[in-house]
Amino acid sequence: HQNKINEAEESYHFINNIIWFLSIPVLVFVFLFAKDLILLLSNESYLDSINVLYILTFGAAISALTGNTGLMLQMGKKHKFEFINTILALIINLVLSIILVKTYGIIGVAFSTMSALVIVNLIKIYAIKKFFNIDFLNKDIIKILLFLWI
Repeated sequence: HQNKINEAEESYHFINNIIWFLSIPVLVFVFLFAKDLILLLSNESYLDSINVLYILTFGAAISALTGNTGLMLQMGKKHKFEFINTILALIINLVLSIILVKTYGIIGVAFSTMSALVIVNLIKIYAIKKFFNIDFLNKDIIKILLFLWI
């Protein structure tokens, strides 16, 4: 039984490292060239949406950095927990959107979506530790975080 847990933990960290390796350059590119991307995909009338792109990209970055948590929960037969977590994300997003759209418009909705992503992914990290005793942070992730910090 312990061998399977060790195998799952190794796979979890290996796949997360691949996700990080592939996602980080794309996310950095989007942050650096957001204006150019908006102009490439549309026209100047959409330049006001650059902050929405930044907020949603940050949410996507958090999702990428937390890795394959949803898949890990599903493979660990925690379908009900994953379902409840998805419903929680929906509720958080919906409630925050309703509250924030009146004051902040589309920025409030983007912030709501990003907040739901962050909260739900943090819950998934906690759940993986609780259910499978697998730590999110390992030496490879710490190295990547240190590299990104520098």
